[in-house]
Amino acid sequence: ILQRNSEISQRCSEMLQRNSEILQRNSEILQRNSEILQRNSEILQRNSEILQRNSDILQRNSEISQRCSEMLQRNSEILQRNSEILQRNSEISQRCSEMLQRNSEIFLVKLTEI
Repeated sequence: ILQRNSEISQRCSEMLQRNSEILQRNSEILQRNSEILQRNSEILQRNSEILQRNSDILQRNSEISQRCSEMLQRNSEILQRNSEILQRNSEISQRCSEMLQRNSEIFLVKLTEI
């Protein structure tokens, strides 16, 4: 019985030693996991900040795009008005040319009458 007890005690001691080693490895793994989780948390925090900045930039871009669209619309209206003014100026210039021509003809007639 003592012999058996000694063998059992020996096996128990070996198992306790093995358990202790396993616990030590588990503790190291948990420590590494904790470090990885900490780094992941920092990365997630940075990603969240980057996403917020990107969101802000997209918002500003949207506002700028809206203003550009409004300015393009205004420019289009101005170009349309300018085109109408140029058309009227051309018509006025044509009439002025005709009047100068008539004036010139009248002047020549008057000259010949003198």
